[in-house]
Order: sequence, then structure tokens, then C-alpha cells
Amino acid sequence: MGVNSNNKKTFNELLRSEIMGDLVLPDFQREFVWKIEQQKALAATFLTRIPLTSLLLLEGKRKDFGYKRLCVKNKEVNDALPGDNKCTFLLDGQQRLSTLKNIFSDVYSNCNGDWESVFDNIDNKLKYRWFLNLKPNKRFDDNGEYSDVFGIEKLSTPKSLDKLEPGDIIDYIECRKIIKGDVKGKDKLKWWHPAFVYSDNIDTPQYECKKRSADEYMIPLYKFYNDENADEKNRFKATSTISKIAKDRVEKLKAEINEEKRTVDEIFVGELRSVYKADSAEAWDALESNWTNAMNKMILDTVGQNIYFIELDTAEIGRAVTIFENMNASGTRLSVFDLVVARAAAGNKMHESLTARIIKRLNEKIAIPESLTPNIKGSINIAEDMKLIKDNEINANFKNAFISMLAAKKKIDSLPKDNKQYFKISSDDLKQNKILQITSEEIFSNVDNVVDALKKAYMFLQYRCGLISIKNLSYRLMIIPIACIFLDDNKWNDNVVIDRIECWYWSSLFSGAFSANQNNRSAEDVKKLFDFVDNSNINIFDERIDKIFGQKGYSDLSTFLGESEDSWNEAMHQGVLAYILSRNPLDFQKHTSIHLRAWEASRKTAVSYNNVSYIIDLQDHHLIPLCQDKMIRYSDSERYLRQNKKFILNSPLNRTYITAEANNRISKDKIDSYMKDINGYSASEHFIPSSDSLVKKKNEDDDKYYRRVLTNRFKLLSNEMKDELDFLKHAE
Repeated sequence: MGVNSNNKKTFNELLRSEIMGDLVLPDFQREFVWKIEQQKALAATFLTRIPLTSLLLLEGKRKDFGYKRLCVKNKEVNDALPGDNKCTFLLDGQQRLSTLKNIFSDVYSNCNGDWESVFDNIDNKLKYRWFLNLKPNKRFDDNGEYSDVFGIEKLSTPKSLDKLEPGDIIDYIECRKIIKGDVKGKDKLKWWHPAFVYSDNIDTPQYECKKRSADEYMIPLYKFYNDENADEKNRFKATSTISKIAKDRVEKLKAEINEEKRTVDEIFVGELRSVYKADSAEAWDALESNWTNAMNKMILDTVGQNIYFIELDTAEIGRAVTIFENMNASGTRLSVFDLVVARAAAGNKMHESLTARIIKRLNEKIAIPESLTPNIKGSINIAEDMKLIKDNEINANFKNAFISMLAAKKKIDSLPKDNKQYFKISSDDLKQNKILQITSEEIFSNVDNVVDALKKAYMFLQYRCGLISIKNLSYRLMIIPIACIFLDDNKWNDNVVIDRIECWYWSSLFSGAFSANQNNRSAEDVKKLFDFVDNSNINIFDERIDKIFGQKGYSDLSTFLGESEDSWNEAMHQGVLAYILSRNPLDFQKHTSIHLRAWEASRKTAVSYNNVSYIIDLQDHHLIPLCQDKMIRYSDSERYLRQNKKFILNSPLNRTYITAEANNRISKDKIDSYMKDINGYSASEHFIPSSDSLVKKKNEDDDKYYRRVLTNRFKLLSNEMKDELDFLKHAE
């Protein structure tokens, strides 16, 4: 049979094969490594019917390899099966198929009450339940616009998921961690916990699952696959939740009409309006039925979509490695930017290529305005300093920013300048289909303005926000609102505008405003930021300012110290380093006063002090060294400790930039020791607590000492940033 490359099966069929033991994972496959963010992204991709890359399968016999099931850690041993029993090995696609199995099926459905054995064997990264959260009124943005993909608000027809992009629905997807110890509080046991349906405390667990999931508007994705062999107690289906949600929503809508919060015409449109006038009860039944049927169809379409695979027969095993490597070769993916470049070339052959035009414009120097920093004069190449170009190749994040800005500028130019809605754009304006509607003439007529606005935005981030290069921008779409403001040259030279944008940047970063749904947030903030810098609404970001260093699970003290379930976000690591660097602090030196600046760090500038040359080559320094007590407390290597985000000394609160020379000199010394030999101003500029508080107290164990020191630093950082943002907000 050879190599079959045009095979396809529905997800239902593949999953059934896996559950029946016909599709197995060879034991030489790597462990499951995908993070939650990757799993969530795949769920959104799958729900929107975007085809997955092909799986690679190999026909064989169980005796050929050791094997195991998807999602589990341990190799399967089954001596009862004959040695020549045929099976299909999954050679490539473990991460994708394991993720889909865990998200869209119930891996506990056949456990016969012994959920703990299944739980213990499931990979730790897969110990989650996944849901669609349809909670109404959840997705109003601050401009009053509502995104209701699934029509839950008025039980209207859900949008066709195959017409949407993954980003349109990703915020509807949520997961809940399964914690084994939760069963200790049986009276508070979550309805989605695998132990719930086997609990002796619950008379009707299937009904309770349906009721409680509907009460929370949570459709369990793990019940999309209908396992016909599931335990009798575990036959609760997603369709039953959908029906219950629809019934409950109908009653709430009736109440809202009676309370005059809604009108009948809002709910019943088209033919249903006529039905309502003739028989209101029939119209309500039809509304409920139509929505329920549409959602049930969405389930069938999801698990019924095709997954493509390449299948090798046993004779092709020798070529399997070559085929695998070819499928996973690091090729260059087609991007929207590539399509925009092609559109520009096709529409106007007289112009130089769009890529060449962008590179040329990027490399033109830009003057440093007094509004940005009054003490530095001259012109710089920000493309070099922020690493926007490397080896004559435009950075991928800049490419994405460029095409988004093309779309944003097109929308802004279309709005009347005297209208209060000027600068108002939506996330739809920045989507791929809108970007690809831009004509060649529109591209070339706007390229210079867009590139210049982005250059100013990145320059702002380096000189005012401490970013050494483009890679330090944790949320890449934060660049869009800034660049939109700088489309106006007058704003670039306005001190108040610069101060207010900096206030917006820090408050947005440290409140977690961009930690989810970046597309919508970026679009919304174009108008908000314009109003803020233009004095139309000076209090518009007060809620974010109040949340800095206080957003639970993101920037609060518990998260920074590793006490919460969530690890600190990498954006907070980069944010703390950049905030301190933005203040141009002194290096950790004793007799020299060398200030650290982001642009000099980018260039690795050589500076001279008392005829001694120093290179501004910055390193991420642990204030309390990781290995200072290693022989006493830790048996793990320092390298392992550095990789462990939950280890308290890896917290952003224990980090700051200093020069490589200083870091090498003090890296193994205790903080209370080396701080005695450092300029006192340097300590305060890096928000290091007083020298007395750095000394370990008598009978104070390591953990309490670490938490005390880092808590004090948290307070210093938090208080200073709030004071600074208040000053920037009221800049005049």
C-alpha cells in the first residue's frame, strides 16, 4: 500500500479508534509538553474549523513497539492481546490529538467510579476540564459594543464558527483545574470534578451536573464527544446543558420584557415576530428550539469535522523518520504580511517592493524630541536600537504591527474629524479580512506615515518605558494605540501627551488589561487613549491605575511570591525590569556613578567614568542569589532552580538589570553583604529595601526571610508607581 497521503477521518472516528485501543501512541514519543495557552489556542482553532496539519500514522502490530494511550504517562502492558494484534501508531500529532481528546471528551467516562486511578495516570498538564462560558452581558466593551458569538443574550442565531477566526471565540473558552484533594470538602465539590457523579452525597448527579453547568452558562466541551460506553452515572451530555440554558434564558427574557428592560421586538425578529403576534407561547418555544438546535448542530459539526493524516504501511517504517523530519522541517509560514506585500506588488508594478520601502523608511534616522527626554539631543536609528530589522529582515512583530496600523489608519481616515467618534475603531477593523481588502494604492500612500508612527511608538517605549528591544514588549498589540496617537506629529512633540501615554502604558501593563483578548483591548484603547491625551476624559483609566500591583492571579503580592495557584506572568517579569530601567538607575558600583539606560543597553555602549571604560551590557540579576544556601537547603542544581517559576527567588520582585561586570562580581554574594559596597543611591533607585531589613533575623528561616525582603520591595515598587502615575495623569 505504501504511503497514503489523502486519508481523512472525522474526529469522532479517530477518537473512537483511540478509545477502543486501535490507535495508540508508540512509547518512543516524547512526553506531553503543551502549555495551557497552546491547548486553548488549539481549541479555538478546532471550533472555528480551521484545518489542522496532517497527522502521521503507521500501520503495525502491537508487538512492534511499546505503546500507551493518549493523555497518559505510563506505558500500557496487555499480555492478553495476541502478539500479532494489528493497531495504528501515531507517529506525529501527539500534542494536538492528546489536547483535542482531553478537551472534547471525558477521559473519566469509563472509570467505573475509580476516577483516582485515571487521574494519577493523566499527564499533569492535562488535568483540566474545558468549557464554553456563554455568560450573558460578559462581553460588553467600554464603548458599549457587544460581541455575542453564540447568541446567548437574546437567544439569537449563533454566528457560523467556520466564518470566524480563533481570536473571535478564544475568550469564551475556559478551563478549570482538577484538584485531587477537592473531594475532602464533599459538600463543596465542584459539579465538573470527576468525583461528583460518583458522590454518595448527591441523589441525582446527572441532573445536578446539567443544572449547575446551566446555572453558570458553562457548556462542558469535554462532553462534546458522546461516549456510548460511558458509565451509567457518567452519561451527562453537553446537549442537556444547552437545553437547560435555553429554557432558563427564555424565562429570564420573559422577565426582562415584563420589567420593561427589553422589548418584544428586540427578541423576536423576522418570521418569529409574526409568530409571536399570533401565538406568543409558540414563539417562545420556537426561539428556545431554534437556538438549542443551532448549538447542538455546532457540537455535531465540531466532533464531525475531518482530520487529515498520512498513513504508512508496515513496509514503510524505514522511511518514517525521513517523512517525520520533512513534515516538521522549519519552513517559512505564509503570513498576512506576505499577502499584503503581494497585493502591493500586483497593484502597482512601478513602485519598489513594499518590503524594500519599509526597510528604507525604517533605517531613516529620527530626531529625539524634547517631549521624550529633554536632556538628550540628536537623531537616532530606532530600527537598529529596537532591533526592528536584523540581517535586512523585518522583525515579525513589526510586520504584524505594520499591517494592523494600515487597517487602523484606513478606518481613522474614514471618520469625520469633527465627530466625537473620531479615532473609534473596533477589533473587526483590524482583522485579516479587513487588512486584505486594502488596495495597493492605499498601502503605498500610507506606508511612510504608518512606519513613522510605529518608529515613534517604539522610540517612546525605549526612552520612556525602558524596553531594550522589540522582544521586550510582552503584549505586542499595545503598540497600536500608541502609534495611532503618533500619526499626528503635533502629539509627538507634546509633553502632556507623552506623559499621559506613559501613564496608560504602565497602568495597562500592571493591571493585566492586555493579558486577555488583546485584539479587542487594543482597538478599544485607540479611542480611549485619544480621549485621555486630549483631556476629554482624564479619569478613563482610573480603574486600571487602582489595579496595578493588585490584580489577583496576575500582579498581586501573592502571585509574585508564588503563593497562588497561578505562576507570575512573564509580562510582569519584563515589566518590573523595564520600569526600573526606565528610571535610568545607577549600576551596582561602589565608586562610580554609571547610569543604566535602555538605548545604551541596546547598543552595548561603552561609557567612561574617571578614565575607566564600562560596557552597558545588561544582565537580569537575582538580588538574593539562588544558590547562596544551596549546600544547606537545596539539593537541586542552580540551573534547575532558574527554570522553576514557582521558586520564590525567581520572582520578578527578586530581579533587576545591572551590568554584566557588576553581576559577575557579586552574583554569589549575599545581598546584605554586597549592598554595603554599593552606592547608596543605587539601592533606592532599584527599589531595594533598607540595609537593616536585608539582614536575616535571628531564628528566621530562609522562606520567611525571602518573603519579608521581597514583600518590602513590592511595597516600594507599588507605592512609587502609583505616585508616578498620578503625576503623569495630571501632567500639564
